[in-house]
Amino acid sequence: RNPGPIDVPADLATSRAQLAWAARVSDTATLTTTARAWREDRGNGTPYQQNASEELFASATLSGAPRDSAVSAWSFTAYAQDQDYRSTFSSVNAARTDETPASDQYSVPATAAGLSAQATLGDTSAADSAVTTVGVDARAVEGETREYFFYDAPSSNFLRERRAGGDQSVAGLFATHARPLAPHVTLTLGARLDSTWRANGFRRETVRATGSTVRDDRYADRNDLAFSPSAGLAWRATDALTARAATYYAYRTPTLNELYRPFRVGPVTTLANPDLDPETLSGGELGLAWSPPAASHGLRATVFQNHLADAVANITTAPDTRERGNLDSARICGLEIGGYYIHDALPSLRFEADYLLSDARVRSGGPGATALDGKRLAQVPRHTLSAGVDWQATRSLGIDLRARWFSEQFEDDLNTLVLASATRIDLATRLDLTPRLRLTLAVENLLDTEIETGRAFTGVVNVAPPRWARAELGYLW
Repeated sequence: RNPGPIDVPADLATSRAQLAWAARVSDTATLTTTARAWREDRGNGTPYQQNASEELFASATLSGAPRDSAVSAWSFTAYAQDQDYRSTFSSVNAARTDETPASDQYSVPATAAGLSAQATLGDTSAADSAVTTVGVDARAVEGETREYFFYDAPSSNFLRERRAGGDQSVAGLFATHARPLAPHVTLTLGARLDSTWRANGFRRETVRATGSTVRDDRYADRNDLAFSPSAGLAWRATDALTARAATYYAYRTPTLNELYRPFRVGPVTTLANPDLDPETLSGGELGLAWSPPAASHGLRATVFQNHLADAVANITTAPDTRERGNLDSARICGLEIGGYYIHDALPSLRFEADYLLSDARVRSGGPGATALDGKRLAQVPRHTLSAGVDWQATRSLGIDLRARWFSEQFEDDLNTLVLASATRIDLATRLDLTPRLRLTLAVENLLDTEIETGRAFTGVVNVAPPRWARAELGYLW
């Protein structure tokens, strides 16, 4: 907010290309392939602080809908992904006249590959039919951070190099079953069994000039097994009103980033933690949906409460240092209301609105984090309101206008750094130049609103990108 001589305008350049191809390989099966390349270069407000990301992605999906078979639909998907990230961090003096390099994450490579297969049994078109879906999926990820640190001003060079990373694999079985219990009552049951492995975790630091090792940590491999059940009940009380209830239990294993990659934003360093435990979530919700048959409007409301155990959070250990850690427990409860309206005289015009009230608080921070008890979770606004208008102006021209407002939220776990509320408006137009050629023009953050995304104890504020425009050209053949 008070730039000095060292500060320069932040900048962002993004490029993306995607190619998708679909072909019918038989009377009942279709093959769809996708290839994508993406790159982003960002300047972070000072001459030294820059970062860049790039990704290559490819996937193939074979799907089918057999005729006269107990299996109504099936699919098999395989994908591969290669990413890299580079970022430089600096320390800026109080007068903001000079910066000193703090670290250079010159490469953060990651590769991932996975597959999934599922089949649906039962007649999905019949309201009184029981439908079962079963499937399996697996994913393997390998990632590493490579960085220079301990900057020496006289030699203008970093004295040490750090490498840290590991492997992670996840394999799961899942099934859902939906069955009508009465003419207007449907029961849905779900279950998922996951096995996760962490392997080859390490952290190694060397002196660049001599290559000698000053730290060489090896972390124990770990295997976790988790069962995640769910159940839901829907009751169509009238032709317009449906009531539903659901309860669930879910599981999330920490990411390689959380386990192994430290990073710095401004003067604040966040340390990784290779000893993180998985998160678990248990909760329930009650909802009502009102939508008269053939009506041009509808409303829905849901209340929910979730309990999060061993939540992974950035825990402050010093004014300029945070570390990934597990909180004993957190509670997230709230209300979601939404609706839509289609103008009778202009059915091509659709209005939508949603409101979310979310109270997310730490119930118990656990040993060493009791100061967080009762605090709100960082980066979670209490109120969020979104609205949109989608207008198909002509057969070839569509316009989409979206607005999102969110209330104040906290940047840090101690609830001392406040991020201001903000409103963002996005506009997109879709123009079909030919039946196969579509041009999309979009302006994001249309009003050029300053949206705070981070705040340091020194007063430095990070902001989201300002107003920017993009153009996409898609061709279908």
